[in-house]
Amino acid sequence: RYRWRPEQTTWWRRIDARGNAFVVTDRDNAAESVDVSGTLSMVTEGGDFLSVSASRERERLDADFDILDGVVIPAGDFWWPRYEVDLGTTTSRPWDIGAEVRWGDFYDGSRVDYELSANWRTSPNLTLGADLELNDVDLPAGDFITRIVRGRVKVFFTPDLSWTSSAQYDSVSDTVGVNSRVRWIVRPGSEVFVVLNQAVDREESSFRVTDTTLTTKVGLTFRF
Repeated sequence: RYRWRPEQTTWWRRIDARGNAFVVTDRDNAAESVDVSGTLSMVTEGGDFLSVSASRERERLDADFDILDGVVIPAGDFWWPRYEVDLGTTTSRPWDIGAEVRWGDFYDGSRVDYELSANWRTSPNLTLGADLELNDVDLPAGDFITRIVRGRVKVFFTPDLSWTSSAQYDSVSDTVGVNSRVRWIVRPGSEVFVVLNQAVDREESSFRVTDTTLTTKVGLTFRF
């Protein structure tokens, strides 16, 4: 990454140019997945940002891949380009919004993704958030659109005790996933988590809980 801090303008606080490479190999060191990307991002003095990026991705499928019921991607070695534009407002305000669009090829077809997000910090103790994501996939084996809706609530009772809850619905599985977490910092370095996960299926106009998991984690730090 290389960072500029322009001195001749008061509009941009910094400009970053960076490159990333991600490679996954099998046990014979043959590449299975590759993602090489370059990004240019700009942040204003107020903290708002704009980012553009381009990438080239590779995925090697040793067998046919059922990406959706009735939609099969054949085995093969696929390379495709992807592009992305991401912009948003600073989190220093009581509210922030963001928008992102990604497009390009996808295996043997094409794909366009749209995402909108918003957060509202009503007070130092409460934050509300929501996301909407739409994925439009066009493949020789079939076309489909997935929609994902997320909602979040963060409550800070005290600096040491907080509750975070989120729910997500997607149009493919037609299910709602709920995650609720309570975090208590007993003292710096020692904390307790209580996490509840639930899966809810939608059946016509009603909902049915299909899975519930309750997990507790205790972390303690001893200094000597």
